[in-house]
Amino acid sequence: MKHNEDTIEQAAIEILKDLGYKYGPDISPGGKNPLRQTWGDVILDSKLKSALQNINPNLPKEAYEESLYHIYPIASGRLCLV
Repeated sequence: MKHNEDTIEQAAIEILKDLGYKYGPDISPGGKNPLRQTWGDVILDSKLKSALQNINPNLPKEAYEESLYHIYPIASGRLCLV
């Protein structure tokens, strides 16, 4: 059997579902519930911002913005010295 990206992705999805993870909705660009504008967006902005505020509810707005400033370069593969 020849493997391609789709067969590997489907196998990984099934393994994760068997472990109790939920799959869906379609968050891809143009999907039913798009949470990213392009396939290159590895961070789901709305989910990250919500998680930061839920984990640290008493921080000022500036602290969330500074966190994002440090997270985005890591996710893009570009590290910067600050």
